[in-house]
Amino acid sequence: MQLFEEEVKKTTLYFAWREGEKIVPEATNRGEKSLQRIFLETQVMLFILVSVLGLFVYTYMLAFFPDIVWMTPLILVGSQLLLVIFSPEIIARAADWHITKENPTIHILKYILPVKENPAASITYTREQLLQIKKEIFEEILAKGEEIDCESASRIFAKYGIMCQSDSLSSTKVNIYELVKKTADKFGFPVPRIIVSNTMLPNAAASGPSPNRGLVLLTTGMLVKLEEEEIESVLGHEFGHLRGRDPLWLYGLTSAEFLFRFYLLFTFSFMLNPFLFLIYFWISHGHDILHCEILRSKIRSGFGNRNWQT
Repeated sequence: MQLFEEEVKKTTLYFAWREGEKIVPEATNRGEKSLQRIFLETQVMLFILVSVLGLFVYTYMLAFFPDIVWMTPLILVGSQLLLVIFSPEIIARAADWHITKENPTIHILKYILPVKENPAASITYTREQLLQIKKEIFEEILAKGEEIDCESASRIFAKYGIMCQSDSLSSTKVNIYELVKKTADKFGFPVPRIIVSNTMLPNAAASGPSPNRGLVLLTTGMLVKLEEEEIESVLGHEFGHLRGRDPLWLYGLTSAEFLFRFYLLFTFSFMLNPFLFLIYFWISHGHDILHCEILRSKIRSGFGNRNWQT
């Protein structure tokens, strides 16, 4: 089933629009937008960047201010606190669309191309052609207040050699603002800032030092793959991070561990032993690894239990 799904994706057109904002092409390769890639795809790059920054600051302090080089960990911890506080503003810059009460809807079009008609959609249709198709659908259908169906889309598809079949086309409208507001009301929180990244990678995130300064990020890939009840489950999980002020707690714990390691443990010679340091590393970071494995198992098992409040 997974192989079949991957094959279908290769011959499927996905388009998403946000009312009231510019047309943004769907992204499949995050190499073009490194900031989005850092926050949406992997934390490895972020870890590397922070490590390089720490090494640079330490080298700079050692070269120009050797008398106060001991303050380097405090400088690094302070800079990370600024990142935590201003993380909503930083992540918002990586967004393609901003969801508001006035313009709350994302339109999604999915069309599965017959294999005999187009065995390699990614090769036959260039990025510019796909963007042109998307622009014409927006201008000739959505901008006029019409619904996307085969009758309205066929006149555009025909220009590009696509014969529209109703059973291969699905069009949905997702009121993102109402979904987030519904979840926020259950938590008793104000509606946070809502941003959407137009990538087929299914993901979601929450950021901010407090619920009043929170931000929720969704991707169009998640809107394509999940039903509204499942999206609410994901939002409930993200609001749980805001309610628990998890970014601040994580910052406090990791900072305390970092300062403890630098100012106390590194003063003892036994920490220079690679074997003992490895044991310490696994003790200090084992809970993160365990949490990731538990989360992966829950994702694999699906969203059978939608009672996320439990």
